[in-house]
Amino acid sequence: MSASAELLQVLKAHAIQLYTSFPDKWLGPFLRELEADPTLLHIPSTIEREALGIAVGAQLAGLRSALVMPNSGIGNLLNDWASLAYNYGITVPWIVSDRGSTGEQMTTQMIWHSRLRDVLAAAGIPAANCTSTLQLPDIAELLEYGYTTRQCVAALFPHAFWREDLAMPQINPGSALRAPLPVSELVAWAKSGPPQQATWRRYDALTCLLDMLDDAWLFVTLGDPCKEVYSIRDREETFYMLGSMGVVLPLGLGFARAYAALGGQRKTVVVDGDGSQLMQLGSLGTLAREQPDVALIIIDNGSYGSTGDQPTLTRTQVNLAGVAQALGLQNTLMVGTPHAFEARLKTVLTSPGPSVTVVTVCPGAPVTPLLPLPAIAIAQRFREACGAEAASLPPAFAAGLSSS
Repeated sequence: MSASAELLQVLKAHAIQLYTSFPDKWLGPFLRELEADPTLLHIPSTIEREALGIAVGAQLAGLRSALVMPNSGIGNLLNDWASLAYNYGITVPWIVSDRGSTGEQMTTQMIWHSRLRDVLAAAGIPAANCTSTLQLPDIAELLEYGYTTRQCVAALFPHAFWREDLAMPQINPGSALRAPLPVSELVAWAKSGPPQQATWRRYDALTCLLDMLDDAWLFVTLGDPCKEVYSIRDREETFYMLGSMGVVLPLGLGFARAYAALGGQRKTVVVDGDGSQLMQLGSLGTLAREQPDVALIIIDNGSYGSTGDQPTLTRTQVNLAGVAQALGLQNTLMVGTPHAFEARLKTVLTSPGPSVTVVTVCPGAPVTPLLPLPAIAIAQRFREACGAEAASLPPAFAAGLSSS
């Protein structure tokens, strides 16, 4: 029996029937165990705060629940833990992949890992570390303690616990799911069935974008998109996100507004994914209100591609182009072929103001190496690129960039 299966048996022995999750690469095998068990209810979430709310609601209804997430999610929900779960005395066990532990390849994950236990201790959240199935009895004791004292507990599982599960061959759980649909096609789909799934991948779409990109500033969401953009064409004007999922649009928006206020003329392009955009839908409304010169490109493969292709809400009836339009972004279009994307880029890269382009592609990605650039180096060279531009601009603009 796999480590994931043994862990699930411990949780089921404590009558935990509902699981709400936010995906992580290390959690992939465990999430597949949840999906494969017909006796359990699994509700994926778009962000850990949402997951906690779902879990607390289930507890209020009388169904024991657990929250499954990476350790970074603890940082996302501490306020909600205090004001909701803790304040109301509701127990929700946290099943946490302890990213940054020995075996981690992403250096940015190690920062939070090194401080995690101090944060949990300061908050008074009971926690236990589990490096192998031999320590699962300790997790059982932690669960009992949480239910007895009516508080959330954190079960931390480092890479050593998941190592053998991650080495097993995995099947893409979303390969048969349909591609996202434009709103106008929903009725037709209901009558005649889903259309053929997209046949090109995110890498192809990013190659198309980078082939057409001239001097625009580029912000790229975290995970595989960063690695793919770097492997296709690295630029000093490209800012790679190494963490903070869901924040690439706010980052690019803030840059574009300040850049324009200082006299800058170049376009800002933001590349996001459907999973991270679903975490931060309110940013689309802010984009509509502020009207910066930003071209938002949402690569929609209907999956959390960097964590194992778990399906996102755009595999169902959710249409990000329709959402963007409803939030006030009229220059919005969904495209699904290389030809249509190329034609769209010719428009949005040369037209002022905000635009949203949702590019539907199929799941899957080539194997690309980790970025060789540390976060500080990414920021430094990006700022230097801004400074180089400032040298040929009015003095007020140059002074603004040099002091930023």
